[in-house]
Amino acid sequence: MKKIILAGLTAGIAITIWQFAAWMFLPFHKDTIKITPNEEAITAVLSNSITEEGAYGLPNAPQQMDNKEAVKKWEDNFRRGPLATIYYRTRGDNPAMTSQFIIGFIIQIIAAMFAAWLLSRSTASTQSYISRVSYVGILGIFASIVTHVSYWNWMYFPSKYTTAMMSDLIIGWIIGGLIIAAFIKPLKN
Repeated sequence: MKKIILAGLTAGIAITIWQFAAWMFLPFHKDTIKITPNEEAITAVLSNSITEEGAYGLPNAPQQMDNKEAVKKWEDNFRRGPLATIYYRTRGDNPAMTSQFIIGFIIQIIAAMFAAWLLSRSTASTQSYISRVSYVGILGIFASIVTHVSYWNWMYFPSKYTTAMMSDLIIGWIIGGLIIAAFIKPLKN
């Protein structure tokens, strides 16, 4: 258990450093989130239209799917576009994002401990260092497919955004794998 905790803590630190570098210093996320034109006008419309935090989609599906006229209107609007998903928070926050950074760091440590535990329970734990690194890297590929590729498909996330986020996640977990594999290794006879 001690190895899993140490592997998770160390890999969580490394993954967090990678993510910080990918967002702050490398051109990885350049243009993944576009500048909103007419920001003040859009902010005013949102503030005056939406009062509850949440995820919103446009066009809105009818509440009563048995209302043929409403369904037809929605289908026409969906075909014509635009389509949008809005993740909305009514209040502001600290632009330094200190709490998100701390929570993100804790999430990475927990996730890395989980990856170390999975590796320790797999047959890959008895294999070479590269095999163990690959095992954790594949967990990153799996995570990127079930999250970012799913969002690309269902929520129309842009391909450029999806590719950058997938690459960031996979590279981070390969880095994590380099560390986790050093802790979780075959038992000596």
